Amino acid sequence: MGQFIDLTGRRFGKLTVLRRTEDRIKGWPRWLCLCDCGSEKEVAAGALRSGDNVSCGCYGRQQMARRLAAGMHKTHGRSKSSVYQTWLNIRLRCHDKQNKAFPAYGGRGIKVCERWLSSFENFLADMGEKPGKDFSIDRIDNDGDYEPSNCRWATRREQCANRRDNRYFELNGENLIISEWARRLGTTTDTIDFRLKAGWPLEQALTYPVIRGLKRKGIYLSI
Repeated sequence: MGQFIDLTGRRFGKLTVLRRTEDRIKGWPRWLCLCDCGSEKEVAAGALRSGDNVSCGCYGRQQMARRLAAGMHKTHGRSKSSVYQTWLNIRLRCHDKQNKAFPAYGGRGIKVCERWLSSFENFLADMGEKPGKDFSIDRIDNDGDYEPSNCRWATRREQCANRRDNRYFELNGENLIISEWARRLGTTTDTIDFRLKAGWPLEQALTYPVIRGLKRKGIYLSI
């Protein structure tokens, strides 16, 4: 075994060495490093000195994004547009295991269809331009893939109404999610939840006026 070299405080690419960690394999010291992006990562000493690891993984993803943007820019000149960034982001979160959003998308089986995966022009032809700055891409079926038949441009409010965990309540012929009932009442979903758990009839829970003076932990009791 060679002479021990203290790497504390030294910088390798985007990584700054914080301290030595417990060896996972005898004779192979590892170091806890702080990346410029704010993430921490344990790296073997040899990988640091050889240049095999120069970031937590963010550098490679940035390079991939730049290569994609550069390649597409030659054909359509839209690499800096918002709609192009949308297309790039759905590819990354569904097919790049290093992407922070991967567990919620690709990690649970959601994919980008082959037509969109292979071509930004196809995505633009199917989806068109964003209707406005407040719009983003939304999957109609939250368990379905990114494909023409399952995607639309939607506002944040419309997307919230499409969340998997939304609960619907029907009253007087209207079937709305709890957040919409709360908006109409001028209160919060916590208030309606509190009322229902306290045994209020559904009609009263959804329509009884809010008394602003009675508030506890963000819940307007109205009683």
